[in-house]
Amino acid sequence: MTKTKTIFITSFHGLLSRVLDRGVLNGLLNDKNIKVVIFCLDFKKNYYEKEFGSERVIIEPINGKILPPKALFFQKIAFKLLLTKTTKIQAYNDLAEKKEYSQFVSRRILSFLGSLKLVRMIFRFIYFYFSKTNFFSQYFEKYNPDLIFSMDCKHMFDSQLIFEAKKRKIKTIGMVRSWDNLTAKGVLKVIPDNLIVYNETIKKEAIKYSDVKSNSIFVSGIPNYDIYTNENRTRREDFLKKIKIDNSKKIILFAPTGNHYSKTDSQIMEILDDSIKNNFIPENVHIIVRFPPGDFVDTKSFQPGDNFSYDFVIPDTKLDNIKDNEMTLEKSLYLADLIYHSDVIIAGPSTILVDAIALDKPSIAIGFDGYKNEKYYKSIARLFDYSHMSKLLSTKAVRLAKDKVELIEFINKYLKNTNLDKKERKEAAEQQCFKLDGKSSERISRFILSKI
Repeated sequence: MTKTKTIFITSFHGLLSRVLDRGVLNGLLNDKNIKVVIFCLDFKKNYYEKEFGSERVIIEPINGKILPPKALFFQKIAFKLLLTKTTKIQAYNDLAEKKEYSQFVSRRILSFLGSLKLVRMIFRFIYFYFSKTNFFSQYFEKYNPDLIFSMDCKHMFDSQLIFEAKKRKIKTIGMVRSWDNLTAKGVLKVIPDNLIVYNETIKKEAIKYSDVKSNSIFVSGIPNYDIYTNENRTRREDFLKKIKIDNSKKIILFAPTGNHYSKTDSQIMEILDDSIKNNFIPENVHIIVRFPPGDFVDTKSFQPGDNFSYDFVIPDTKLDNIKDNEMTLEKSLYLADLIYHSDVIIAGPSTILVDAIALDKPSIAIGFDGYKNEKYYKSIARLFDYSHMSKLLSTKAVRLAKDKVELIEFINKYLKNTNLDKKERKEAAEQQCFKLDGKSSERISRFILSKI
């Protein structure tokens, strides 16, 4: 009789459950000899049990405050050791805001040192031997896992779990959860045996900034985009009826940046509203404002007219932190319909620009601060110089509006011809998504099973 094998899966960051329920988990469970233990934050226990719990899937809730202070210390050092275009901008931005010159100097020194491979190796050596905690050892003793799949290998908990697995000579597979992680979120503290990345760009970053060997990296595509290929979109007439918008209207989807990075989202709404009222853009346009799931938007100063409607993302979990939000398959399908039936997408520096490319929709990035004239390190414009954003913009698939005039110009061009920049969107999709064949989840699950 074949022995049952156990896989530990980590899911501590918000929205990671999408990776599991788009097919990865089912792909693993297709092997009848596989048992899975999913680690999540304790306040998400009920959600994870409802979505994933079964005879062969055990949910282990983890207290988010259990790690010792030294774990946070190493996390901060890992952030400061990374030297990229993004981290340079972040350092100068912090200096402009906080005027903490000693912090700025120490950060610049550490990032310079961190650009040296030898220094990164020494840091990982120190982390390995001085960041020891036995918290996760109880789960290794309880379940005797055969493999660890970390869905966010830079997370503090994930690092500790991979660390514990390496001590016990257990195979580890890490994943880079987002397109900006390797250029904005610090160096890897522990390098897993294998690394799953979404595209070739992230693979190059893993080699350059985190010293991962090329032959240990697997390129999968984006699993939560499988539904864009595998699931049919709702008919436009039915969808617009559902959200109570006239089917004859042209739809502009505006995704505000959120207060964390921009305080002028409401001013962009005013500009769009005034442009309709003054016939700068057609009157038969309806604007849907899709609020970000991980931030707040101040709309008190803006009174939406008949051409506006708000689209809120209702959390599926009790939130300690808005960043910990999750998105069910039903809500992801709704978002896919929303993007697909929009004629133009407008957004700040958001992943929704990549969603738009994946669905071949014209998109415009907001690269200015409404009616304000902010200095560079306070302006939203700096965010488009971040490494991951500048790579996307280099494809020319997304138009960057640097002022109100350009925004209106780009909107009108796309409304007249939605095929404009279609070739560039295809190239950007290859850069960002690797393959849009609906099989990214299958590739990930097969790769994991091949290593157990």
